[in-house]
Amino acid sequence: MQIKLIHNENKKFMRDVLKVYKSAFVNSNFSILNKKDFEDYFNIGSKIYVLQIKKEIIAYLILLLNKNLGEIASIGVHENYQNNNYGKYLIKGVLEKNLNLIKINLEVAVTNYKAINFYKTLGFNNVGLRKQYYLIKKGKDKGERVDALILEMLL
Repeated sequence: MQIKLIHNENKKFMRDVLKVYKSAFVNSNFSILNKKDFEDYFNIGSKIYVLQIKKEIIAYLILLLNKNLGEIASIGVHENYQNNNYGKYLIKGVLEKNLNLIKINLEVAVTNYKAINFYKTLGFNNVGLRKQYYLIKKGKDKGERVDALILEMLL
């Protein structure tokens, strides 16, 4: 298992990350990112890390940085590898590669109980709420909005 930082010029990595993203969020009712969105993350200076087993990318994490503050913009584990602690391994590994960080935060839908519990086991705490943050794009509640929890971990 290996954590790598990918670079914009590596198109194959970008295709593989997008494939993992689509697999990880196949059942999501929220907005889905596309190739341009991932390219935009590079253009604003984000770091995109991948977790590989042998040569296969099974997970990714997009990290936004502002001096010694970090934000996880997106993290995903391919559906075939979920529930095996790969997400925890990836987050811990990325934090080890960014030792200058003093805190890291993220947003998660208040209805995503599985993700909230996952983050809390890593030491994230609820520090705020963004009202009507996520737009539901499909399903019976299409067009409605869901609040986002702001979670934070002090390092």
